[in-house]
Amino acid sequence: MIVNSDEKTLVIITASFPYGSKEPFLETEITFLANEFTKIFILPRTKPKNIRPFPENVLILDILNSRPAGENKRLFNFKKTFSLLTSGFFWKEIYWIFTKSESSKKIRNIKICFSIGRNVIKNHLRFEQFFFINPQLKTSGIFYSYWFTADTIALSLFKKKGYQFKAIARAHRFDLYEFARKTGYLPFRRFAVKHLTALCPISEDGGDYLKNRFLTAPEKVNLMRLGSMSLSDSASTPTNSQPFFVLSIARFRPVKRVEFIALALKKLADEHPQKIFRWVHVGGGEADLETKTRKIIQNFPKNIETELTGEIPNTEVLKYLRSNSVHLFLNLSSSEGLPVSMMEAQSVGIPILATDVGGVREIVNNDNGCLLHADSSEQEVVAAIAPFLNDNYRIEKSKKSFENWQNKYDAQKNYSGFANWLSKIV
Repeated sequence: MIVNSDEKTLVIITASFPYGSKEPFLETEITFLANEFTKIFILPRTKPKNIRPFPENVLILDILNSRPAGENKRLFNFKKTFSLLTSGFFWKEIYWIFTKSESSKKIRNIKICFSIGRNVIKNHLRFEQFFFINPQLKTSGIFYSYWFTADTIALSLFKKKGYQFKAIARAHRFDLYEFARKTGYLPFRRFAVKHLTALCPISEDGGDYLKNRFLTAPEKVNLMRLGSMSLSDSASTPTNSQPFFVLSIARFRPVKRVEFIALALKKLADEHPQKIFRWVHVGGGEADLETKTRKIIQNFPKNIETELTGEIPNTEVLKYLRSNSVHLFLNLSSSEGLPVSMMEAQSVGIPILATDVGGVREIVNNDNGCLLHADSSEQEVVAAIAPFLNDNYRIEKSKKSFENWQNKYDAQKNYSGFANWLSKIV
């Protein structure tokens, strides 16, 4: 579809939204963006089965996740490699690896750089197809990448060439913090921050990291928090604490430490045999970690009941939060950005107990919940949960939790503000 010159157009690059079930936060944000722009293109990088609803002025283009009819795969792969090896941005990164990387990691980082670089070139070539159809967007378009990944770097290449469109990227956790990657290395970030129009970390911690680690110009860094829609008009914590209901929401991944949650709750139930506990965990992920967690659950005492729901749609999670009386939300991750699940929990006044990692301290504190140091032991987790067993203590935390959501993580305020800012960016 060709864009008319008088239309206010936004191009969003996503991992898969609106396909599949990931990036559920965009289900809310897209409505606010659609109110600010005449036309929106969404370019998903992958195309899982199923598609979610989206506004009428949004068009989905599968340029990044499919091959054009008649394209020769071998020739395209050769073009990617040749283009990369003749690109200045690639060799500047190689030079950075040789001069800044640890000696033991140089070869590995070069391999990562080459692999990601080919992906950048692939996206760059696909964007060229898009610009061929919509040449006016070279100067008038606003490009918004939901993640600070290879597509963002591809947009930076166009900006370096002198294209006048605006290029903006959010930055979360895995796409921002190098220490959150197994390899400890994210290629081309210094190149990208130099050429992007703006970067929008979702947390203050992320903004500080951009400025300190990648030497991003402060004026390019714009804190743009995510948010969740209102699920309640007030804090709705239950006064009856039997059973004491603990909820956790996370994928089964090493960094999420779901099995550690299970061990801590087992110890909690052992130390409070007179109390009845209920633990519900929402999230799918790595089967072996789920199996380890289920083995721990097999040894739970009789005074704790559990349910592992697996992955469920975000709409169902919200219904669950609205219709169930949860006493405490628990997150013991070793690394985080700033979880939307915590915002959703606070929107119904659930107090949160969490480890102090990433941007978590920006939403959880000892006023509205409990913040634990990252390497807390099972016993320390149990000791921190114990005060929440008292109704008066928990109800006061619940009120503060809801107030924090109202002040900082209300999607109506955050997404409407972001959409307005994005439409006026210069």
